[in-house]
Amino acid sequence: MKILPFLLSALFVFSASAATVNCTNSGSDATAIQNALNTGGTTTITGTCSLGGTTLSIGSNVTVNGTATLNYTGTGYALQSNGNADTITGLTFNGGGINLFGNPQNGWAVTNNTFRNITSGTGGITINVMGKGAHSTISNNTFTNIWTNGYPDMTGYPGSRDNAGGCLFFSNGIDNTLVDSNRFSECYGNAIKGFNNAFSGNTGAYTATNVVLSNNDIQLEGRIGIEFQGSAGGCPGGCVGGFISMDGVVVKGNYFHNVFTPINNQFAYSLMFGSTHSLFANNTAANSKASPCQVREAISFEDCMNGGTAQGNVSSSVGCNNPSGGTGWQCQECRGYENGGTTNTWQNNIYANN
Repeated sequence: MKILPFLLSALFVFSASAATVNCTNSGSDATAIQNALNTGGTTTITGTCSLGGTTLSIGSNVTVNGTATLNYTGTGYALQSNGNADTITGLTFNGGGINLFGNPQNGWAVTNNTFRNITSGTGGITINVMGKGAHSTISNNTFTNIWTNGYPDMTGYPGSRDNAGGCLFFSNGIDNTLVDSNRFSECYGNAIKGFNNAFSGNTGAYTATNVVLSNNDIQLEGRIGIEFQGSAGGCPGGCVGGFISMDGVVVKGNYFHNVFTPINNQFAYSLMFGSTHSLFANNTAANSKASPCQVREAISFEDCMNGGTAQGNVSSSVGCNNPSGGTGWQCQECRGYENGGTTNTWQNNIYANN
């Protein structure tokens, strides 16, 4: 007796270029999804998927889409890849995010996903090096409760935040990438954080271009809304002192508000790209929380430009109830670290404390 192929469609259907997995919230979901991903092409996932501690893997030129909720209960990531030209869209990652560990990776699109309840200390999306190739975008995603031990746990707070994975982390490089219109809430580390270690070494020094961080909404942030540093050690062949690894960075239209309390050494924006021809425009840092405050209340903008413009930014704050005194933003704007011989322009910015 022959079984007609369409009778199997309720659970798993695939061809050489497309596959569909309809999860049943059972122990077989992870295997079914991985088998589909192994075929390449496009995999559509629906239903509630029980991954357990299994990390799914994809290669290059793969699209993963659908309406599924991927429930991960391990201590790593729900999905990983060192490939290129992949698309992840429409999915809910619950308990574990995405790890892109290649060096470098490019041509990625991670859009319209939800990342939530990642409490093991790993990030929502952790990327080693993005760039040196086709354009990538990470846009229109929602990140909620990416917080060690779960929001608002205070174990080890505040110092442990510096080592937390955060919601979106470029650990060694960002190039030719758009990060746009994402929504971040309850990020224990930074909402968006990055270093350019891989670009700043004596071996293979590289200048990144076409990096735009725009229109991101950030609230209940445990540390820093957006932070980038040129390098922090670990560069190939050792770091090149004074090397400028970025040109033309744009940070615009971002909104940092509803600050997590207790306020302790929190920044809205630490834009230490050191980029030439940078533009920091129309960003808002609004601190409406009067208390409680701890050691160093907060910094609104910290920036480093080697020839650039900061314009139309708004920084506002109420007073901060700290026994040692101080205002809501201890510093409205801190700048420095630029190389000599550059001209930077600050114009039409608004700074206000009550």
